[in-house]
Amino acid sequence: MGRNLKISVKLKIGFLFVVVITCIVGCIGIAGMRQISAADQSLYDQQTKPLQYISNMIQAVQSICIEERNAIGFSGDPAKISEIENKIDEYSVVFKENQDKYLTVLTVQEGINLVKGAGEVYDNTFFPHVKTVLKTAAQGDAESAQAVLESDAESAEKIIDTYNQCFKNSNRDALSKSTANVELTTHLTILLAVIIVIGVTACILLCTIIVRSISRPMEELVRASEHFAKGNLQTEITYQSENEIGRLAESLRSAFQSLQEIIHELSRTLGKISEKDLSMEPLESYKGDFDSVSQSVNTILNGLNDFFSVVQTSAEQVNSGSEQVSGGAQELAQETAEQAGIIEGLLASASEVSQRVRKNSDHVADTVQNIDETTKHIRQSNVQMEEMLSAMREIEDSSNEISKVINMIDSIAFQTNILALNAAVEAARAGQAGKGFSVVAEEVRNLAMKSADAAKQTTELIERSIKKVEEGSSIANSTAQTLDEAAKQIESVERTIHQIKQTSVEQAAAMSEISEDVEQISAAIQRNSATAEESAAASEELSAQADMLKKELVNFKLRP
Repeated sequence: MGRNLKISVKLKIGFLFVVVITCIVGCIGIAGMRQISAADQSLYDQQTKPLQYISNMIQAVQSICIEERNAIGFSGDPAKISEIENKIDEYSVVFKENQDKYLTVLTVQEGINLVKGAGEVYDNTFFPHVKTVLKTAAQGDAESAQAVLESDAESAEKIIDTYNQCFKNSNRDALSKSTANVELTTHLTILLAVIIVIGVTACILLCTIIVRSISRPMEELVRASEHFAKGNLQTEITYQSENEIGRLAESLRSAFQSLQEIIHELSRTLGKISEKDLSMEPLESYKGDFDSVSQSVNTILNGLNDFFSVVQTSAEQVNSGSEQVSGGAQELAQETAEQAGIIEGLLASASEVSQRVRKNSDHVADTVQNIDETTKHIRQSNVQMEEMLSAMREIEDSSNEISKVINMIDSIAFQTNILALNAAVEAARAGQAGKGFSVVAEEVRNLAMKSADAAKQTTELIERSIKKVEEGSSIANSTAQTLDEAAKQIESVERTIHQIKQTSVEQAAAMSEISEDVEQISAAIQRNSATAEESAAASEELSAQADMLKKELVNFKLRP
């Protein structure tokens, strides 16, 4: 059954089996990738993403604590404390939003209880104390506000410790899920490897069976074809089948038999031709494309009969014509000698023109070299100008940055002056005990005013420097533009000179070719002269050969 299957059917079965194995491996791989993707998404949603919520809540609590301390520093300044209170309210909103988001992703009751406990501490203890600190500081009671702040530190630390514990729990759960994902990946890899090994083994077996069913008869046909290529038509083909290879084997057996008959008849015909017997009858027509062989052989026989008949007639005409060729060859030799003298004069003129063209090409090459060096220097100047412009822009940017720093110093001096005034007021309230502190505050204030004056002077100097840099940049840009235009004009001149150089080189090459052609013509004329003399001698020899040919043709047996 399998022996008579067509090759296309065998190949289709093999490819279909490979496709099925590939689909199985692909489906299992896709399913495994989806499981791994779902596990990774779950790991991100339940463990990784909540870490950001925890970080935001801890940062919000820490920011509130910092703003509390800032509020105590601005004790007695209701406007500043109101600004701080707005920031604390914003941080509180951030804390609440992240707490709600974190509770929505939590699935473990332990974590939910920890977060709710921290929220109660925040709502019942921490945040009310923060409000108390702000209120007390706004009233100017810094000591009471500091006391409340210190009592509130424990609740803030408790909240932060709680969320640090939540952070550790999330890391622990993430590690557990990551380990599970690794195990899932390992199992899927092993399963795919097993299926691939089984599929590859099955494919190899199926391919081996198909290849053997095709290769064995093909080897027999190849051996027969090799013997045929070597000229051996006695090769026996034993393979028989109803598929394509079986039909091919039958066709080769029939072809070999037909060729044996044709070659036998051709051998007989060629044997008679070798015996100078051209009087045989024409061959019968062969089958198929071999018909052209029989027609060709018949055409050759007819052509040979006609040819030798014509040759016998032509031999006499060749004998008389060779004498006429000998006389013409002698006249041709004399004319070619005269042409050789004319060509020698032309060759001398061409050589002189070629030398002048080469000198002109050398002068143009020197000019091109000078233009190239000038263009190179202008380009270097342009590059250096660009570097100078870049340096001036960097100076301008640095000056702007320094201006920003000076403005910051001026702002710090202003704030220091305000603090010194506040310190002087507090020292005056303290009476005799604050007298020394009042002196220090006055010195701090003087120092702040001097810093502000110095910053102002430095700012003016930097602004003048920036203006000078801008003027220098404008001049440098104008110079760079002028250099760029000069470079473009030089490049245009350079292109023109290169074209002239190329034309000169082409002219020199053309003159060299003309000189070579003239030399070749001179050599050809000399060869023609020699050939004419040889032709005269050959004509005499041809006459003698014609006589011999007539004698040889008498031995051929032609059709009547």
